[in-house]
Amino acid sequence: MAYRRIDHPPYREDSLAKRLGLCGGYHDVVLTTRVYYCVQHIAPTALSIFLIGLMGGMFGLGGGWAVVPALNLIGKVPLRAAVGISLVVLAPSSAAALAIYVNSKALPIVLVSSIVPGVILGANFGARLGAKAKIRVIRLSVLGVMSVAALQLIIRGLAEL
Repeated sequence: MAYRRIDHPPYREDSLAKRLGLCGGYHDVVLTTRVYYCVQHIAPTALSIFLIGLMGGMFGLGGGWAVVPALNLIGKVPLRAAVGISLVVLAPSSAAALAIYVNSKALPIVLVSSIVPGVILGANFGARLGAKAKIRVIRLSVLGVMSVAALQLIIRGLAEL
């Protein structure tokens, strides 16, 4: 993402994407214009999203950090739309994994339910902030979160050796 900047890819209609309803548009407040897009490279994008979900379920990693670059770099979805899609995708995928952990008594539901209000407030604030932020700030933020997550995983992996 640092080198392949795909902030606003040119609109390229894909017949399969159109049939699957994978084209969209949004009003960009910063650009003061409507941005249209169609997901490109559907098979590789779908495979990468599946693998992200698999990792999220197995290792407890929130998939949002990886969904954004997958949609943006592989699917050619504008960065702002990729962030929004990631937010929407995160809730049901997390809920699916959460149900398994709660049913296996791996975590107390009281603990989970006490965290939810903070996450909802943070997501609401972040979405409002992200809608008004410049694309460069969003890209750097995603890169920062990805870097911290990668560093933590490396440290954890080395500690397990």
